[in-house]
Amino acid sequence: MLKYGKRGQRVPVPVGTIAYIVTPQDRRAVEYGAARLTRPWIVEAWQTREYCAARRDSSGRWINSRMAGGHLASVRCLRTGARRVVADWLLRYSLDGAA
Repeated sequence: MLKYGKRGQRVPVPVGTIAYIVTPQDRRAVEYGAARLTRPWIVEAWQTREYCAARRDSSGRWINSRMAGGHLASVRCLRTGARRVVADWLLRYSLDGAA
């Protein structure tokens, strides 16, 4: 399910993917038949964030560096129209055999 883009960047889930978002606790309930997944969600956009960090080099000077990370997805419920922001790990967890 994971794809790799330019320079080895991870592209977790394509925009337009429909998934039933399941937390680890929900997955146990579904496996035991206590709950059903009835609300499909669609990935509308990815909100990638960029972090800035400062560190010292070997001579003691401060160096500023930038790091990419913290992927969040904007998702919309196809049944109710509700919108949420979901982390990429939760989407991947939901797509890896939860539904």
